[in-house]
Amino acid sequence: MYLFSRSLRLAPGNLNEAMTWAVGLTEKVNQIVELDVSLWTRVLSPAVGTLSWTAMAQDLEELEAGFAKLAVDGQYNTEVARGAQFVSAAHGADDTLAQVVYGELDPQVRPAYVAVAMSQLLPGQLAKGMEVGIEIAKKAEKIGGASTVFAVGSTGPYGNVAWISGYESIKQLEAAEQAVNGDPSFVALIDSKGSKSFNAAATQQIIVQRIV
Repeated sequence: MYLFSRSLRLAPGNLNEAMTWAVGLTEKVNQIVELDVSLWTRVLSPAVGTLSWTAMAQDLEELEAGFAKLAVDGQYNTEVARGAQFVSAAHGADDTLAQVVYGELDPQVRPAYVAVAMSQLLPGQLAKGMEVGIEIAKKAEKIGGASTVFAVGSTGPYGNVAWISGYESIKQLEAAEQAVNGDPSFVALIDSKGSKSFNAAATQQIIVQRIV
């Protein structure tokens, strides 16, 4: 299972028009492709104004088929071109692809918020780091009560990883985060095994809110 994401940073100003455009583009994409595409915005996190479109795919052929349909759709391409006025010229757009190695992202479950912790495997820690990453995901699930996915980057810097947890509300997210961070066994796991497997300098956390 793959998680595809396309992110861009909005330029200052015209927020209402930009969000209307982004929602309309999402609806158009979902009319064209068979993938279930969602639109998210970062909240309480770095890079304010970042929008992300995400979709799950069983394999790369499924993604390829979706992109092929979009490439020949005139209305879609016209809307993409129109959106250039809303996008920050300094940041542009980025695509990322990650492979899920633990957990499931059920397309029928549509969380309102998602917490993402991102890091990078240290050199020489690929095999052990994968084991520890899964262990961290399982521990977070058990303590916080939310399904947690562990994914490894297929594109971008080699060794990128992410833990992804979905929540029905910001209140639920807060409660889970407090439970996990306040649990001595979880903290011990991060201090002992996590610190030896992942690059602390490359670690960051974000929260995204569903728009569509």
